[in-house]
Amino acid sequence: MAVPSARVRAVPTIFPNEPERDAPVPGSTQGTIACGRVRCDATQERCRYASYALGLACAERRTPVGDLDAGDGTECDDASDCPTANVCCRRLNRNAGESAVCVAAADAESACEEEYCAEGGAPCSKGECSKDATGLGVCVVERPVRPASCAGGRKCPLERPICAVSAGGAFCVASGSKQFRSVKADHRYECTRHSDCSENEVCAHVYGEIEHQVETYCTRMSPSVGTLVCDREESGACGSNKACYAKSCVNYERALPWMGVWTPPSDCECSN
Repeated sequence: MAVPSARVRAVPTIFPNEPERDAPVPGSTQGTIACGRVRCDATQERCRYASYALGLACAERRTPVGDLDAGDGTECDDASDCPTANVCCRRLNRNAGESAVCVAAADAESACEEEYCAEGGAPCSKGECSKDATGLGVCVVERPVRPASCAGGRKCPLERPICAVSAGGAFCVASGSKQFRSVKADHRYECTRHSDCSENEVCAHVYGEIEHQVETYCTRMSPSVGTLVCDREESGACGSNKACYAKSCVNYERALPWMGVWTPPSDCECSN
């Protein structure tokens, strides 16, 4: 059984010179990057936020193509802006920002949160090109259903893979069902442990301020970004300091006692 990958993400701010995301930018997307109301030459420039007054603007490329650590801004909006056998990859960075960089297609599964695409651009390496909630083109790939751990730590069945929590306790629901809708989004979980997710993914809380369908979801984002789910039954992240781990992995959902929010205080040396 497979369902289209559903990703929840923050909505980028619309700056003064930036049109609505569904407003086409004149010109061909082949080898160019849509940037506000203009297109940047992907061979020499990247699109970056200049200032509130200027909004998005083309800037000289100062880092090598595909530099995953130094890359910021947008160096591609589809694979036609990248070298051969590369894809345009959405990355989440250590400063909690986003970048779009070129990545070897062979590494995309582990390096990318999503693959970007554009109408008239290069085809997706996997899946079909479709606009997401913000109007950006992303490659939608079907992925296996991975049920969440729910009441008593037991896995939900494939036909009801979401764990929901109400005053009566935790129970499994199908996405979009009457039971699903009866529970607020911040008490619906696609995952409650990292092991509920596929390889190369972690379980994290949604971020940004857009309306969301679930409170947690499986993502390939860097563990240094966003708020990760943690397991209160493990304490290795703080070494032998169990007191620090208890302060770092905070449970707020009594029906799911193992699940915590990873928020280590400054006086604890922990990693997750």
